[in-house]
Amino acid sequence: MSETITAIYRNGVLYPFHPLDLPDHQKVEIQFIKAEPLKVEPPNLLEYLRECGWVTIRTHEPEDGLGISDQDLASLVQTLPTSTIPASQSIIEERGEW
Repeated sequence: MSETITAIYRNGVLYPFHPLDLPDHQKVEIQFIKAEPLKVEPPNLLEYLRECGWVTIRTHEPEDGLGISDQDLASLVQTLPTSTIPASQSIIEERGEW
């Protein structure tokens, strides 16, 4: 089976943009083809997060009291803290040794 995926390399870890249909511990061979640097402008960040499946937006309209407008959501996204390390690593560092 051969498949081409898009991933980002950060701090020694490859992060695929979409889930992979592989069982745990599946051995794979990787061929690297360097792509153009990923450039995500802040106005496009929300759409980028949606496309990657990292953010799911409720389908309710804001008027029904259950949803949030795109404008309010975009404002909230701008307040998200950014980091150069994966969230899992941050949690491990904060948690400390077991």
